[in-house]
Amino acid sequence: MKKINEIYYTLKKLFGPLISVEIVNSSDIDNIEHVIGEPIVNSIMNRNTLNTNEIKHILKDKINSSSENKISIIEATSLRDMLKLGIGVEDNVVVNLDQFPMFSRIINFHIKDIRYTVIISTPVFENVEDQDTLRDFWQTVVENRDNNKNLTVEFLKKDMPGYLKDNFEELINLLIQISMTKIESKSITTGLIFVGDYDYFKDNFYSDLFLDLQYSYDIRDIDKVKQPFLEITNGHKSFLVVDKEFNIKGLMFPDKTISGLYPYIADYKKIYNSLIVRVEGTSLIRAVLNDKIVFEIENGIIRKRNYSFFTLQLEKALKELNVNSSYYDDIKRNLLMISNIGKGTIIIIGNRLNKNKYSGGIPCDISVLKKRNRDKRENVYRDTILSQLSNTDGAILMDKNLNIYRFGALLKVKSTDREEDFSGGSRSYTAKKFSEENPDCIVIKISEDGPISLYFGGECKIQI
Repeated sequence: MKKINEIYYTLKKLFGPLISVEIVNSSDIDNIEHVIGEPIVNSIMNRNTLNTNEIKHILKDKINSSSENKISIIEATSLRDMLKLGIGVEDNVVVNLDQFPMFSRIINFHIKDIRYTVIISTPVFENVEDQDTLRDFWQTVVENRDNNKNLTVEFLKKDMPGYLKDNFEELINLLIQISMTKIESKSITTGLIFVGDYDYFKDNFYSDLFLDLQYSYDIRDIDKVKQPFLEITNGHKSFLVVDKEFNIKGLMFPDKTISGLYPYIADYKKIYNSLIVRVEGTSLIRAVLNDKIVFEIENGIIRKRNYSFFTLQLEKALKELNVNSSYYDDIKRNLLMISNIGKGTIIIIGNRLNKNKYSGGIPCDISVLKKRNRDKRENVYRDTILSQLSNTDGAILMDKNLNIYRFGALLKVKSTDREEDFSGGSRSYTAKKFSEENPDCIVIKISEDGPISLYFGGECKIQI
């Protein structure tokens, strides 16, 4: 039972809020027993109808939004047949049921002669990279189902360079220990770069300031190194360089900000196969390898956070609004940058809203684009504008031409009969309701601790 619980909770952590998982005992296919998770099987086995969204997916055609909420089908048993067909296939195979959107994936496996089935429902698997992540994770489950190894650690270390694989669990514990360290009662924010070959790294990495330490200092001895080293590096423009034996070998102060922690490192290709880590106290540990976030530890929960599905959904929404595609990457990078600031906000993109949709705030006319020079037509995207304005309470309103026309606004939600207080826990409710009442706007909600939600067409497309 311990292994079953670990599989369930690991899947929930890996793929985030928009995932439903149920694990059932399917030894008797005619008498499926719930073990843990959401009651997916029970809700389907007793249904005689499909809803509008499911019909849309099956027919791959648009249905008028005024259609009845429930649409009857002639062969009601086909629902149960599809489910049983998925459960009845060969073990350890990820089965796609794309024609039946309530289920994205089904996996079967045995533990001690008991047959279990994992049923996963999530829109995240529309993205190929997440499908590959699921298959890689499940291979980890198969390889470790008969031992007591931590599935999350075993799965995440597959992405690590060779010099970190053997001591990856020790690395995780070290980072957590650093995150809990305090100096003068204040949490530490620090940055580290783990390298396989320090001499090669030092010779090939260009920086205006690189301090090659005369002696090695074991970073595991935190009490000795926290004052002289951890407190002077911020994981933004200053880093400790740590070798594969966990010795601090150098201090690096790049001439440019390593935007890799936001999370791209396009200017630093020579950091190839070096693990860059930013620690922000116990609230967030973020690790980047080769231009890609490989894992995060958020408030003690280790997960593989994948921003590619967020990118996909954002680009779809921007395209539907006819926003200039030249700036999709800039907008995405800017939003991820804001998620690191630690100040929650809501950003609205779309046609300019009537004033009855919001109140308060500061009217303005600020473009996030600037002409590069008189001889070139292309514009430069200025990400500092949106980042700075997000520090104030209230929503930022931006039109399809990327002009900000108000910030610090209070969004009005009709269904509440009052202006929704735009702070704290009400932010998610406001974003959701505002999107439902204004489906032609992109609504982006960024929480204070970093997670991003994207609403469009009146529904939540992604939460990461």
